[in-house]
Order: sequence, then C-alpha cells, then structure tokens
Amino acid sequence: MSSTSSQTTSPSPLPYAVLQIQGADAQTFLQGQFTNSLSKLQPLTGQPTAYQRNGYCSAKGRLLAIGRCWQTAADAYRLLVPQEISEALIKRLRMFVLRAKVTIERADVQVYGLQSTASVPQATEPGAPALLVDQPIPGLTRLTQPTAPQGINGSAGALHWLVVENRSPEVWREALPDQRLLSPIDWHWQQTALAEPWIWAASQDRFVPQAINFELLDGVDFQKGCYPGQEVVARSQYLGKLKTRLFVMTADQDPSGCTLGSDVWLEDAAPIGELVQTALGTDGRPNLVLVSLDLTAWNAVVQTKGSLRLGPSWEEGLSLRPMAQPYAVPLEPNQPVRPKLN
Repeated sequence: MSSTSSQTTSPSPLPYAVLQIQGADAQTFLQGQFTNSLSKLQPLTGQPTAYQRNGYCSAKGRLLAIGRCWQTAADAYRLLVPQEISEALIKRLRMFVLRAKVTIERADVQVYGLQSTASVPQATEPGAPALLVDQPIPGLTRLTQPTAPQGINGSAGALHWLVVENRSPEVWREALPDQRLLSPIDWHWQQTALAEPWIWAASQDRFVPQAINFELLDGVDFQKGCYPGQEVVARSQYLGKLKTRLFVMTADQDPSGCTLGSDVWLEDAAPIGELVQTALGTDGRPNLVLVSLDLTAWNAVVQTKGSLRLGPSWEEGLSLRPMAQPYAVPLEPNQPVRPKLN
C-alpha cells in the first residue's frame, strides 16, 4: 500500500505493542534490566519531554528486544516494541520481578505511523534531547523521530509514532492536520532507510548492541549500573575490537523472503555479515536491507564500487550495493581502551 492511498482508506495500525510497567519499584527494576539509563527520563506532563531508545539483552550480551521508552508518571513507564515479541518479553520480564512492587501489562492502545510535511532538524546543542514525546490531546501520545541529516530520505519530514488510547481516527486526524498517515509498509521502509534496527522474533539473541550500531544511536549507557549481559557489552566496547557495524544497502530484488540472520557474501568465500532487517521498495523506491558487516569487507566494496550477495551462497544470493548512510559510522575497528577507574 502506498502512503498516498493510505490517506483515503481506514488507517492501518503498525505491528507494534506498548508495555505498561508501573509500581513503586518500577524505575529500580527497569534500571537493572535495560541498556539505557531511565534516570534521564522525566514524567510526561504538558510539555514535551525526552524519550529514549532502549534495549534488553540476554546474559550473553545479545539483544532480545529494542524499544522506545518514556515515563508517564513518577512510578510508571511505557515501552514500545514489535508486537511479535511483546508477549514473550512480558513473560520474561515478569520472571525477574520477584518481590519488587512492579506490574507489567500490555497497554490497550493502537500504534500508527505519521510523517510531518516539514522536517524537524536534529538537535545540535550538547545534551539537547533529539527524541521528544508529547501529548497533542488527551488519549494521544506522539513520539517524534527527527529526520537524518543525510541518506536516501535526508530531506523527508520527521516521523511520529502515534500511540492512540480511546480515540477515533476522525478525532486524531483532525488534531494533527499537518501530519500524514503512513502505511505499515511505508513506515517500515522509512525506519530501514534511517538505519534504525529493530529486533524481531527471528533475530533475537543474535547481535550485541554495537554490531547493529545501537550505542551510536544512544541506546546504551556505559555509565549506568548492571543489567543482563552488561559485562559482555562493556567488554566489547572497552577491551575488544568492534569489527562489525550496521549498514543500509539496496537490494536488486525483493529481500523479504530472506530469513533474518541470512549470510552476506563478498565473493565466494566465507560469509562476512548477517541480515538484520529488510524493507520492500514501493512507488519507485529501492528495496532496502540492514546488514551487520565486517568492516574490512564494507571498505573493500565501497572502494571498488562493487557489490555483496545476500543468501545461502554467493551464486544464489541477491545483489546488494552500498548507498549513503544516514549517520556517521566508524569505518575502522576500534582499538581496545581500558576505562579509567574513579
């Protein structure tokens, strides 16, 4: 479905769910589970406030979920995640509640994707929150994601997650006249073009945060306390070499049939990367993939203006080609740096 046709038909919600975590111990509990620090958040009131990318890892330091987290009250938080992993995530988090005064439920809401007609620039002041959440009217929560300064959709308008609670489409469309509705296909393409990785059921427990640029997107706070897999994530950052990074590439055919985690090839040798996310191109836009790649292989392809292959082998794979990245990605393996102890 194209974004134009979605304006004249019934709105289709995005395949995302919202978790409601609340109770006297909510912040302490989540602080011990997630990769980012919830102390950076403030309760949502009449003014826009910051929300954050957040991750949840296994004990091996590999991501089980990526979400968008915001604070709704002094002892209440919400987390937006893909619908297909939401029930399993609730069940797993409840296993660690023990005696903490915390409840974890799925909120009775629907999530839609909107796009502004004008772009919202990235924050330029140090410490200024680039991700803002507000409530245009009661029952609507809007999480704004600024456009990238470069890349295939660098001049596009800002994207908005719209969390709707007990409001009809007629009401919230009237309240947001300068923002057009995107279909789920269009929304997912936009997220992929921005190199925004998500963890789906098929990609759980495969990637450490740095392998898909999650710390570059401010999804990891290396100064906060412990959480599952924290030691592995910190060791990768400070004591090892980060040899793989996330890149968005174009595909010569529809990549949606490829299983997440499929191999990426540079000539007929050993695989040099894995598939993280796919997006079908419509309305003349290219098919896109997010791949976690060996940096040496990426640099070689860029320098030679060559291509990679995605699939079971080089001979059977789809052709992938480099494109402008929406944000800066380090192109050399990082050197181990031991953190200074206080």
